[in-house]
Amino acid sequence: MPQSSAEAVVTGPGPACLGFIARQPASYSLRILRESMGAGPVLMIAVVGRAKLSVTNSREVLGDFDNDPRKETFRSCASSEGMHLTVWKGSPLTGLRVWHGYYHLDYSVEPNCTDKETVE
Repeated sequence: MPQSSAEAVVTGPGPACLGFIARQPASYSLRILRESMGAGPVLMIAVVGRAKLSVTNSREVLGDFDNDPRKETFRSCASSEGMHLTVWKGSPLTGLRVWHGYYHLDYSVEPNCTDKETVE
């Protein structure tokens, strides 16, 4: 926290993102249309297609991918040498995890992930 969101258009395939592992890895070049992101490098979760995103007063991004009452939520956490990115149907850690990606940092960080965030 805080989380931020951006609206972008895919302009083509992007260079491979070294260190990133996901079941369906993809890399895109983007043109940002609207954004609320801060400066500096940032790990992002891209939702391809039309999705309704909103940002709460507490700066949490909520998604609606399938037009049902349960919102999708986004989370990141650190393991000993990388970052786990997850998307959840409902609340993180108690809802259903629907996507997981891992970015290897190649240096040690203080871990703060739970088992639910790291298990394949």
